[in-house]
Amino acid sequence: MAKYLEPQVLAQLDEYRRKIFALREEAYKLTGIDVLDNDTLSALSIYEIVRQYDPDYNINFARNGEDAKSLGVDIEMKASRIERKKRSGVYGLAGVQFHAMGNMEYSRFILVTRDKATRALIRI
Repeated sequence: MAKYLEPQVLAQLDEYRRKIFALREEAYKLTGIDVLDNDTLSALSIYEIVRQYDPDYNINFARNGEDAKSLGVDIEMKASRIERKKRSGVYGLAGVQFHAMGNMEYSRFILVTRDKATRALIRI
């Protein structure tokens, strides 16, 4: 189903885009990492939680390879977005998918569900 917006709403969205792009540029100049690339923001939000109980946890920002490491242990991370059920107000179950030809030989997996609207972590 198509979703078109009025020009004034598009103008507001474009203003948000300008702000987001400016913040992205600032982060890119600092680190050489594009925070708008796939999984970067998700990995950072997971880092915020995991780092509290694993001070050696670190994220791999390269496109390929493990998602993170801790004390030499490779870590695979998967995240999915879920919505609250309208009638009950509770979150349903979530699923994760792995690449068909990917490496599944990891000692540690971190599976995360986040709220579809707010991106807040629901379960880890």
